[in-house]
Amino acid sequence: MNIKSKNTVYFLFILLFLFVILVVTGEPAFARPGGGQSYSGGGGGGDYGGGGGDGIGLLIYLIFSLLPPYISIPLVIIILIVYSIYKKKKLKSGDQIVSKPTYAAVAQNSQTIQQQLHSLMATDPNFSRILFLDFVSSIYVKFHTYKYQPQNLTKITPFVAKSIIDTFKGQPSNTQVNEIVIGSLYLVQISISADKVQILTEINSNYTSTTAGKSTRYIVTERWMFERAAGILSATPEKMQKLSCPSCGAPADFSEAGVCAHCGTTIPPGKHQWMVSNRAIVFTDTVKTNSLLSYAPEVGTNYPTVCSPTLNNEKQYFANAHNTSWDQYWSVFYHNIASKYFLEIYKNWTDLKWKDLRHLLSDRLWESYNFWTEEYKRNGYQNKLDDTQIMKIHLAKIEADKFYEAITVRIFASAKDYVVDRNGKVLAGNSKTPRIFSEYWTFIRRKGVENDSYDMKTCPNCGAKADKIAQGGVCEYCGAKITSGDFSWVLAIITQDEEYKG
Repeated sequence: MNIKSKNTVYFLFILLFLFVILVVTGEPAFARPGGGQSYSGGGGGGDYGGGGGDGIGLLIYLIFSLLPPYISIPLVIIILIVYSIYKKKKLKSGDQIVSKPTYAAVAQNSQTIQQQLHSLMATDPNFSRILFLDFVSSIYVKFHTYKYQPQNLTKITPFVAKSIIDTFKGQPSNTQVNEIVIGSLYLVQISISADKVQILTEINSNYTSTTAGKSTRYIVTERWMFERAAGILSATPEKMQKLSCPSCGAPADFSEAGVCAHCGTTIPPGKHQWMVSNRAIVFTDTVKTNSLLSYAPEVGTNYPTVCSPTLNNEKQYFANAHNTSWDQYWSVFYHNIASKYFLEIYKNWTDLKWKDLRHLLSDRLWESYNFWTEEYKRNGYQNKLDDTQIMKIHLAKIEADKFYEAITVRIFASAKDYVVDRNGKVLAGNSKTPRIFSEYWTFIRRKGVENDSYDMKTCPNCGAKADKIAQGGVCEYCGAKITSGDFSWVLAIITQDEEYKG
């Protein structure tokens, strides 16, 4: 084979290689709050696998290594032009992952869940989706903390079916589970029959399991079925927000037979409060050690906003309840809550000062992302979010129940998003080009509260400097718990746009 023929073969090989690189390899997504580093489930939030990058550097290196300059230099120029055109087309087309539900399917599912919620609230006016998900979170954390500790697992007997608890009997008790981070919670289906109510939930989380000194971090997607006897009113917020005896209100501490250690009352599972009747693991994997520098593709930014099918009615209801017009209130919420919180939260994430945000975040959200900011510190990394700009904010949903109000918005923004080490060296991301993204943010507030803004740096109850907010969300100056939405809006959930289900 002569030189010209060899060069032709090389040329065809490289073009084929380029095609594979462009079609198969995704663009890396960066960390940011809620953006892939806080959790990863079967549906995707974060990619804890390989090292990221799009392979172009390797391709160019091979071209220069295999071909003479009179061929390699023009070829690299052509490749860069083709790659640039490809990226622009991909950005405009908003390519979707086939395995993801379509917009129509997500919208239909949202409508179905809304109808099922209305049916449940017709029989149980005390039911609050916000409180229920908080309860699910509490059970989930306790269960995984105790599952290898038989003496402690019985403490939550009334809330977990005996069949589930029995599966952990005889398991090695030298295993400890901690650092449990819940990334997302969803209602999948609500079923109401003559004798019971069932709610199927999906939970995306990760946690550390340690056995004989060896630790492994897992990412998990689970589906838990909760059920309760029909005709029961849900407990008040004070009781739902903590695992307690339905009879005396003391912290959960039960015998294997379900007898409360404080009042001696036997609490049958599912008769007074929700219990987990079934549990299935849908997906599980291990988190690689380089998880802070490994990124998933940014998916969904070009998807249509998933709006509640009854959004116009929700706006009117909210406006009437607060004696205002929706347009007037939206202007206040847009500027004083959504925009202010977003920029303040991103700034503090960059500065690794997550604790300064304690009064702006719900307990679960703060704990979730506090774990990752501490991981950045421990590894000597910093996720920089420079030049953060809000492009637009869409209203997605307004919820109201007997105890709470919730407003979900979709925030479109851009930032130069990258990770540096202690010396300022860029380890991942792009410090020069802004990255465009969007996320769904859900804010909650106790019903009846009219405070629509407060100083980001002070306690909303006493006005003191917000420098002594305990991990439990209590101001050490006035003793008030200020992270439950009792004083103003609190950010409760951040959901990636490809994961949001309405």
